[in-house]
Amino acid sequence: MYKMVIDISGEPQRIFLFRGARCRKRMLQWYDDYLDKASQTPEIKGIRVRGTVGNKTDIVLEWVRGEGEPSEDAC
Repeated sequence: MYKMVIDISGEPQRIFLFRGARCRKRMLQWYDDYLDKASQTPEIKGIRVRGTVGNKTDIVLEWVRGEGEPSEDAC
């Protein structure tokens, strides 16, 4: 099972759960889609994905908007 948490300014966190056959593939597709949206939308502050196998949970993927990154307003 994979749990994706997306932080968007001014909104509650969005949480998506991926389970079952091919859940890793679906989760990676969603992750890539949200990375594309994050590059175009400065409101997305971070994306974090955790995977659970048995009784072990690890951060699989994490993206956080850097404070030093240029925004569209700076261009």
